[in-house]
Amino acid sequence: MHMCKPLVDLERYVDYPCEAVNWGILESGVKLFEGRKLFPGKVIMGGMDDGSQILISGSPEELEREVHNILAENDYPGFILASDCTLPGNLPYERIRMMEKACETYRGGSYEL
Repeated sequence: MHMCKPLVDLERYVDYPCEAVNWGILESGVKLFEGRKLFPGKVIMGGMDDGSQILISGSPEELEREVHNILAENDYPGFILASDCTLPGNLPYERIRMMEKACETYRGGSYEL
């Protein structure tokens, strides 16, 4: 379930029947670790700011570093790296592929990716 809008009240959705949740962390002001407490037992998706200059135009090394930082901060089963909201329509697919490659090179986790 994707919850969108500035300052969205995530608590309103805690009992909604779904298996995964996603929201804009910058828009809502709710960090992923805080949302994880609100939605225990649900898959948490997000972490990548969809308007991030690193995502849009950063070097492969910058994007890899950003992905690794997000994965390190959210290193638990049930986390899926995803954009917080809609990716720009003109974002080249290669940028998404770069994120995928960065996930493949991440080794700081306690579980297989």
